[in-house]
Amino acid sequence: MRTRTLAEAPGAGGHPSLGVGPERYRRGIDTLHQPRRGLTVWFTGLPAAGKTTVAFEVRRRLVAVGRPAHVLDGDELRLGLNADLGFSAADRAQSVRRAGEVARILAEAGIIAIAALVSPYAADRARVRRSHEAAGLPFLESSSTRHSRCARPATPRACTPGPASSPG
Repeated sequence: MRTRTLAEAPGAGGHPSLGVGPERYRRGIDTLHQPRRGLTVWFTGLPAAGKTTVAFEVRRRLVAVGRPAHVLDGDELRLGLNADLGFSAADRAQSVRRAGEVARILAEAGIIAIAALVSPYAADRARVRRSHEAAGLPFLESSSTRHSRCARPATPRACTPGPASSPG
């Protein structure tokens, strides 16, 4: 059995360890030097409304198509980064500010940051949006409108829409 020379190897003229030809190799290198643009997707809404579930599904789908993504879950952040904060308006503002800063840093690195936080105050979310805009980063916001009593129904019919009534 004869050993092949480097010129006979798959991808000769390209990068032998990658097994790609010169044109494909050049395109690959060009892609490496063009950083992917990161962004932040911010899910807000009532507790137990499904924000984290949706966030992890979005992450799963993004990663499946080769896009780096990371979920910043409010409950997880409270165990670490925001462990010193309570639930006052000032503490919630600080929690959103910190999560927003982490999301911006991830987005600047080309990662899609997916935040899932209650974040009840529009002014706090607007501050995060402005910091992203100042950095030239997209900021997408989605609000969960499902009532918390319907987030985890005991039975599938527990939260089926009925006649129009006020939430209670």
